Amino acid sequence: MNENQAANTPRSTPIREARQRQLIEATISAIGRFGYAKLTLNHVASLAGLSPGIVNFHFRTKEQLLAATLEYLVEEYEAFWAQAAEKAGASAAAKIEAMIEFDFDPRVSSLEKVAVWFAFWAEAQVNPSYRERVSRLEARYFEDTRALFQRLIEEGGFHGLSADAVAYGFNAMLDGFLNDLMIDPTSFDREEAKRICRLFLSGLFPRHFAGPAPAGSRTAAVEALRALQAERADVLAQLEERERSLLDDLARERSDPGEGSTG
Repeated sequence: MNENQAANTPRSTPIREARQRQLIEATISAIGRFGYAKLTLNHVASLAGLSPGIVNFHFRTKEQLLAATLEYLVEEYEAFWAQAAEKAGASAAAKIEAMIEFDFDPRVSSLEKVAVWFAFWAEAQVNPSYRERVSRLEARYFEDTRALFQRLIEEGGFHGLSADAVAYGFNAMLDGFLNDLMIDPTSFDREEAKRICRLFLSGLFPRHFAGPAPAGSRTAAVEALRALQAERADVLAQLEERERSLLDDLARERSDPGEGSTG
């Protein structure tokens, strides 16, 4: 950027940044509602509750606004992941658990945001700047995942496993679930998706991830509970019988106070 360009670039201020964020969030909603190809700046202005002139003041072209929207999503995603990873602690298994929770967090994978991500992934095939930015994000996320699985392989002595292969499979599964969310959001179950991810990992790393409950364990637990309830009922019946017997004895003593006297 030369001196003349710098002089013509509006200075960033908190108010300006807040307005740009408002427009970017309206763009996310607009893409989710109208689709990437049909998006117009008027759509964005309408959803933001602003005039088209305000949109043009902050973003001179639709392409500029879309590029800013992609950057916003990437930075938000990276920030959320950094927070989740830090909160999980040092354990590789805990960080992968955090990754599962993170990817299905509605703040990260709302239906609108997933639709926008898919739109940008599709557009990246013909837009070099999008492709470069999305590729960098995916490469970094894959490397984080691969490094965590490599640690698990070394910790558990699973030397027959490839960290690259496990990371590819795991990431593909996460992307597949997000695709399911976009296609059929009404029936998509986030908790079930997370359970299946853990089930997949338990087959590879049984020391680190819990698998499904042993077959018949629920039935055994139910039977044990019923037996305990029946035992409790028997004890209560015996106590009630003893209580009635004592009450009958007391009643007889009150009605015949002279019984047992020698005269």
